[in-house]
Amino acid sequence: MTGQRPLAAEARETAPGRASRAYWLCQALGWGAYLIVTVLQTGKGGDIQPGRAFEVLFAATFGVVLTHLFRRVLHARGWLSLDLSALVPRALAAPAVLAVIFVGPLFLIERYLLGDRPRSPGAVVGSAVIRWTMIFFIWEAIYLTVDLLRTRAREEARRRELAIALSAAQLRSLESQLNPHFLFNALNTVRALIPDDPVRAQAAITQMASILRHSLGAARDNLVTFASELGVVEDYLAIESLRLGDRLRVDRTIGSDAAEVRIPAMLLQTLVENAVKHGISELREGGTLAIRARVEGGAMLLTVDNPRPSDGERRRSLEVDNGVGLVNATERLRLLFGEDAKLEMDLTEARHATARVRLPVRA
Repeated sequence: MTGQRPLAAEARETAPGRASRAYWLCQALGWGAYLIVTVLQTGKGGDIQPGRAFEVLFAATFGVVLTHLFRRVLHARGWLSLDLSALVPRALAAPAVLAVIFVGPLFLIERYLLGDRPRSPGAVVGSAVIRWTMIFFIWEAIYLTVDLLRTRAREEARRRELAIALSAAQLRSLESQLNPHFLFNALNTVRALIPDDPVRAQAAITQMASILRHSLGAARDNLVTFASELGVVEDYLAIESLRLGDRLRVDRTIGSDAAEVRIPAMLLQTLVENAVKHGISELREGGTLAIRARVEGGAMLLTVDNPRPSDGERRRSLEVDNGVGLVNATERLRLLFGEDAKLEMDLTEARHATARVRLPVRA
């Protein structure tokens, strides 16, 4: 037992590094080709003048810098997330702006360093701006197309991961709720209630149906309100209280602003089931399950605390189960909220386990 431990592997190779290398390779090949072709054309097979060589080298270097700055602006302004009606005007205007910025210094170099003084400088500059507008438009079109395709592929992969993670969570929840031991105990308890307390028996059956309905419908909803998830958890705890009786005590501290916060489906249920199954139900005297939720600093803070056996073998069993059962919840948090979300299991206290969740509040 070594304190708080993350419940999912964080070290994974991601696509951005590979994409960045591919981007710089394309930049080097594209502007390198421009540099070679221009040198060959300017020199016409012979020696190139130093001034012309400087101009060509400056143009290639300035082109790299300018297009890279444009790429940064493009990402900073969120162009890739715009719809077509907003993206197209920007995409059409940007190459002309880049061309004007690019041609200006080249014109000054030719005029004052190389001494070129054409009779119609306006026509020369205009022709150069048109030519470079087309070049920058081609650069932009290639970059946007590749980036949009890559973004779409990442989103599709993310959706597949999320679907797999949610399906796994649903299956684990169903396994927990539909296993013969759970049904045998719950149904036997309900059967015993029927002659003495038929109203309570009917309520217990309704609660079981609610749990199963929530589990079967969870695959449709990635996010549910905390109030909705808590309602299903209350049904689960009511069923378990039929079996555990006074051994299961629940302490709820729920902030008024937490009810409408959207959380991953079955997140709270998974944490509570883990606490009951591997903590309180293993103790002869039972214990208190504490559920705390509040919104603070734009984030939902959720804590599930429970007593647990102190026996070393049971602690190892608990750790193994957490490593399997809660990794999926952690992965779904990552897929839905990115690095802003976090799930930790704190086992530093010998007879307590505390699950802590932090996730951003979305409007």
